[in-house]
Amino acid sequence: RALAGATFELAGKRAELRAAPPVLGSRPGPELLALDAYYRWLAGRFQPDPAAIERLRSERRDVRVLTFFGSWCPHCKEHVPLLLRTEQEVGRGGSVRFEFHGLPRSGMSAEPEAKRWGITGVPTSILIVDGVEAGRIPNEGWSHPEQALAKMLAAAPAKK
Repeated sequence: RALAGATFELAGKRAELRAAPPVLGSRPGPELLALDAYYRWLAGRFQPDPAAIERLRSERRDVRVLTFFGSWCPHCKEHVPLLLRTEQEVGRGGSVRFEFHGLPRSGMSAEPEAKRWGITGVPTSILIVDGVEAGRIPNEGWSHPEQALAKMLAAAPAKK
């Protein structure tokens, strides 16, 4: 961002650096990794807890991890890649589905999906078990989101 608007010349052509537009709306995890080199780098360095990953893989209930983030948000830049790596480790096709929803910098709480879930800040990840909110990753849970999710799943009541 600090370089946005800077101009330079390359191979005799004038060029200008522009800030990337924010990532908005629902996006699959692999797309977020493809869009952001820093996300890829940080996700690649993160080593999730194998026991927590196994707990997530073995889950049989219908589970959604709905994450609201801002591509402009410095906290999201540090935490969302860890959740993306968790998604990679858990794998696709199981009962745990990861969904990512990019929000604008201003007016985020007015965005329909954010309003529906009462989102007032990012990042926010909501654990939904069998259609019912079972918890949200707490601030301290973002350093190891796979552990936070496994802990919330263990505490979530079984479907009646």
